[in-house]
Amino acid sequence: MNVLISRPDRVGDVVISTTLIPALRATAGVRSVCFLGREDLRGLVAPGVDAFVAIDAPDVVERLRALELSVSLHLHPHAAAAAACATAQIPRRIGWSTDAESLTERLPYAKDRGDRHEAEFGFDLAARIGVTAAITPGRPLIWSTVPAGFGVSDRPTLAIHVGASPGKTALPLELLQQVAHSWVTDGGSVLALGSAAEREAGEAVLATLPAGAGRNLCGELSLPEMAGVAGSATVFLGRDSGPAHLAAAAGGNVVVIFPAARADMGVTRWRPLGERVRVVEVPGRARWWEKTERASRRLFARLDAAMVLDEVRTAARSG
Repeated sequence: MNVLISRPDRVGDVVISTTLIPALRATAGVRSVCFLGREDLRGLVAPGVDAFVAIDAPDVVERLRALELSVSLHLHPHAAAAAACATAQIPRRIGWSTDAESLTERLPYAKDRGDRHEAEFGFDLAARIGVTAAITPGRPLIWSTVPAGFGVSDRPTLAIHVGASPGKTALPLELLQQVAHSWVTDGGSVLALGSAAEREAGEAVLATLPAGAGRNLCGELSLPEMAGVAGSATVFLGRDSGPAHLAAAAGGNVVVIFPAARADMGVTRWRPLGERVRVVEVPGRARWWEKTERASRRLFARLDAAMVLDEVRTAARSG
C-alpha cells in the first residue's frame, strides 16, 4: 500500500502533519509514504518521505499517477488537492465531509470545535487504513540544520520571531523590545527571526540594544535553517506561528504566546508539539462583532513585558 499525506498548507500545519509519517511506516502493509504539499516546504518534509509532490507543479496529476498510490489522506479540506487526487484516480481518498465531491470516504468535519489537537484529526483519517498508534507529545518529523559558519554563542541566546503568519497580528513591537533589552542586560544575545518582509521589524526590535548584542536573520534562513537556529537557541519566543512549530519540532526551548480569541484557533488544537514548550495564553474572547485578528491585537495589548520575560527566564533555567 502506497500512501499519500495531503497537506498543502502553511508551515505549522505541515509540521504537525509529519507526526503521521512514523506511524504509517510502522503500519502493516504500508510500502511507501509520500507527501503532497507546497514547494516552499519541500526541504522540511522531503528527506523523511519516499516522494514529495508539489501541489503547484503543472504536472501534479501525472506525478501522482506515477507513484501508483493506493490511498490519499486529506488532512485538511483543500479542493485543488482533492481534485488532483481524484483525477489521478487514487482508489481510496479519505478526508472530511467538506471535500465530499472528490473523496471516496468522508468523516464529519469537527475541527471548528477546537477541543482536540490538530494532529489527532490526522490519526482519525489514518485509522481507516489500520494506523493504530496514538498521538503523543513527541516531536514531529522535520529536517533542520544550523547554517554553516553560524557559530555557537558564548552567551545565552534568545531567538525572537518578530512577525506572524500571513494575515495574523504580530506581537507588539514595544513588548519585544523590552524583553530583548532585559535579556541583553542579563548578559544574553538576541536573534531576530522572520521572513524578508519582516526584516524591518527585526531591525526595530534590535534597535535599542548595544552594538553586537543582536543579529537580524529575517529573510536570511531557509525553513530547515530557521528550525535549526530556533531549536538551538537558549529560548525561542514568538506568537503561535510556523516558526514556533519549527522551534518545538527541532527540540527547542519554546515560549509561545496564544491569543484566546477563538476556540478553534486556541492552545488545545494548535499547541506546538515538543518536549519543552511553555504556553502563555492571553485570556479573553473575540466579541461577537469583532474579527479574530482585531481581537488578537486587543488581547496582545494586555501582555506585560515583565510577565513574558519571567516566562522566558523560567524556560532558560529549565532548559
